[in-house]
Amino acid sequence: MFDSKKIDSFFEGKSQISRIDNDNKSEKSFGYRFIKLGFPCLAAALLGIMIVAPNIRKKIDFGDTVTLPKKSEIEKLHIEESVITSTDKKNRVATVWADSVDEAAPGADELKIITPRAEIPTDNGIVNITSKDGLFNRENNLLQLINSVEALGEKNTVITTEEAFYNFNDDYGYGVKDIFAVGDWGTMQAQGFTFQKDISVLTLKGKNNIKTDKGNLSSSKETKIFQNENKLEAYENVVLKQTNGQTISADKLIAYFEGNGKKEVKSADAFGNVKIVSDRGTATGKQAHYEAAKNRIVLQGNTVITSEKGKAYAQKSVYHTLTQNAELFGKVTIKTDKGTATGDKGFYDAAKQVVDLTGNVTIEQNGNFIKGTHAHTDLKTSVSTIVADKKEKSGNGRIHGTFYNQRKD
Repeated sequence: MFDSKKIDSFFEGKSQISRIDNDNKSEKSFGYRFIKLGFPCLAAALLGIMIVAPNIRKKIDFGDTVTLPKKSEIEKLHIEESVITSTDKKNRVATVWADSVDEAAPGADELKIITPRAEIPTDNGIVNITSKDGLFNRENNLLQLINSVEALGEKNTVITTEEAFYNFNDDYGYGVKDIFAVGDWGTMQAQGFTFQKDISVLTLKGKNNIKTDKGNLSSSKETKIFQNENKLEAYENVVLKQTNGQTISADKLIAYFEGNGKKEVKSADAFGNVKIVSDRGTATGKQAHYEAAKNRIVLQGNTVITSEKGKAYAQKSVYHTLTQNAELFGKVTIKTDKGTATGDKGFYDAAKQVVDLTGNVTIEQNGNFIKGTHAHTDLKTSVSTIVADKKEKSGNGRIHGTFYNQRKD
């Protein structure tokens, strides 16, 4: 063990060194003070680095620019132009560069980073991230980027925000502040985000909005973009406003896209409280399936088409997006302020606001019933007309019904 008293006596006692010539006393005493004070400090600094360095789980390349610590940082790690690297499950190396790195406190797991720049490899290329400041936690390998964060991501997407995190252990990024993004998927805004590197899924959190040249999609909970699958999922209060004037809303929307550049919708499924609104009326149902190639939406589950003066009810409706006409199937019922008409099938002409019913048609008005094979209901005037189809063998080309005389009492 070291005897501190002997060391002090060696430097401070009246030894033979203290009896040298007076001419050399000043120069020698400066040398002794350096040995006494500087060497232990330097040894302590080197010992500190030896203690701290093994705790850095990710490889840090010190380069050739390690600087001596300042007086107030004598026990803290300080590195100029540092490099931090990390290897993912597929043996791809992610790299973080910084102008300088400092321990937040002596021996602390948290490092302060000035001007961090990161390259994170993914299945679709490289995600490049920059910011003005940052923090790196060596214990959980968490990188925090602060102030003017910009990420050039997959599929030509550029994301900007004021704060973002990336966990190198889980290959997972996230942020809880407002973000703005532009890319192949459109112009995006949200209250936060997550990024799952292993499956290439970007999630817009909170109230979010995606705008393209085809329309505008918004939701109140989150929208997930599956970049490898060309798929999008939006949840809660989903509203799709199209440039043709139609609006589709639902509780949940799943859309599939095609195209390597700007995305074009190939098909979509909507679930829960589905509503289609246009200048010619409204169609609702429990769920819907959209086919872009056929320009149609298939509504299912107690569908309703509402026009100016009436409603058409059916189990299933095929809504044509270009003409806004609709085919109705399964217990079709037309209700107006003058009565009710029912049939097996129906066709709604949106421009004329007229419904044609076929198959077991019945019209009821003020307690009177009339039956036939074909009916025509004008939803603007609430007038229904029934006719017999001579080609229909079961009806023998006849109309029949039940009528009641109206009495004053």
